[in-house]
Amino acid sequence: MAKKNTNTVTINGTEHNYDDLNDTQKIFLSDVVDLERKVGAAQAHLRQVQIGHQACLSMLTKSLESDTEEETANVN
Repeated sequence: MAKKNTNTVTINGTEHNYDDLNDTQKIFLSDVVDLERKVGAAQAHLRQVQIGHQACLSMLTKSLESDTEEETANVN
């Protein structure tokens, strides 16, 4: 006898047969999957923004230090 191929999803540690979900539950599941993807993308974007912020702050700090060094050299 051939093994029946079933689509299962695990929600809060419990396996559910996808075909047993009602239409509303399937929509909610689709939304959850989409939102999980968006959360991952938002986290990646946040990391990129944080890196950019740190790089700009670092360049600003170096520029200010350079200006201070030039002012000090001009005074001497």
